Amino acid sequence: MWAMQPAAKMGHSAETQKRFERGRAAARQRVIERSIIAFRSDAEMMALLLMAIIFFFSLNVNCACPAKEINSLSKSSDSSLFTPNATAIIEGTLFEPDHQCIRWNYATHKIAYMQPSRNHYCNIYLANEDGSNESALTFNHPDLPGKHAGAEDWHPSGKYLVFVAEKAKHGALIPLLPSNWPIIGSSYPALPGFGGFSDLWLITADAGKTYPLRVVSNDYDHGILIPRFSQDGKKLVWAERIKHPRLMSKLLAAGAYVMKTADFVEQPTPHLENIHTYNPDGDAFYEVTAFTPDGSNILFSSNFETGNFLKSQLYSFNLAKQTYTRLTTAGYNEHQCISPDGKTIIYMSNWQNKNAGTDWWLMNIDGSNKRRITFMNKKGHEHQKQINNHGRPVWAGEVAWSPDGKWFYGDVQIDLIKQTGKIIKVRLPD
Repeated sequence: MWAMQPAAKMGHSAETQKRFERGRAAARQRVIERSIIAFRSDAEMMALLLMAIIFFFSLNVNCACPAKEINSLSKSSDSSLFTPNATAIIEGTLFEPDHQCIRWNYATHKIAYMQPSRNHYCNIYLANEDGSNESALTFNHPDLPGKHAGAEDWHPSGKYLVFVAEKAKHGALIPLLPSNWPIIGSSYPALPGFGGFSDLWLITADAGKTYPLRVVSNDYDHGILIPRFSQDGKKLVWAERIKHPRLMSKLLAAGAYVMKTADFVEQPTPHLENIHTYNPDGDAFYEVTAFTPDGSNILFSSNFETGNFLKSQLYSFNLAKQTYTRLTTAGYNEHQCISPDGKTIIYMSNWQNKNAGTDWWLMNIDGSNKRRITFMNKKGHEHQKQINNHGRPVWAGEVAWSPDGKWFYGDVQIDLIKQTGKIIKVRLPD
């Protein structure tokens, strides 16, 4: 018996030791899993920053679709897609530096635009058509969150502007840093046009009253991107984020969005009714930019067919039939805007740009008769000299047509990472 006792005790100790080791292994596994979750969370919050960096460098090569891809996406051959280019005239600079997102209200002869304020947050400003008599609309407004505000659009009456505003409090890219630090501050993903941590707001043109039209969940998966009124002012369209940017995904590099429309109702107080959601083909980047003049279609850009944000194409979406028509087949395209007469679309593209960057193009409302009108990224061209960015790429952005449709004010971004730029005046070719 005496010889067996140690054996029994040894067996009991071995089993206890095994359970102890299994417990330690399980604990280590839990620590590893929690570390992975924490790392993934931090990495995902950094995705927008890194995406912007990758986006910047990716546009320094020709991102145009190869000819065989064009043929697979369209029955038209490359030679039939475009008409000979006609050069526009850059007549001068309206605002610089750091003015963007210009919108024009024909009823009041006022323009609205976005620029950084003294607190380093973007804010909306108003001015006369020639840029004179500037006044702040959202800066230090007591009824707004007090951070970024922009990506605005006028109600046709001139009574209101709709815009996106950063939430007062939300998560951070890098904790403990000031929120308004460029690029790495917690407000960087909420820059107007980036789609993060932002809600949909309305403000009267005299800044007297504000109305939150749509408040989304306070997390990195949600936000609002570029709202637009219909030409009769009765409807509103915007893109709404449903998944945050995925750095390693070409499809979701800018996140996943859906398109939404709603009735804009003024009484008893301005609000939205009958909100509808449209998602042509699953998770992808969708950016809406305009209603057609009759309100039957919305224009948008997306990568749902190409699977690559840097090959986003332009589309027209029929709201009643819920069908889409592709308007472009090559390059990277965004920011389409319809002319006052409803016949022409101006848009941004990197097609034909061997020196990177993007320029403005025109096409008919049905996507035909495409022609390039600016050459801000063509080495040695007069347009490149006028922009004066020391030969570095620039990116054409949103435009505001003149009432007669003969010229426009346009955003030119000179730095994608810092989101800086200026607004220039461009006269269309005859």
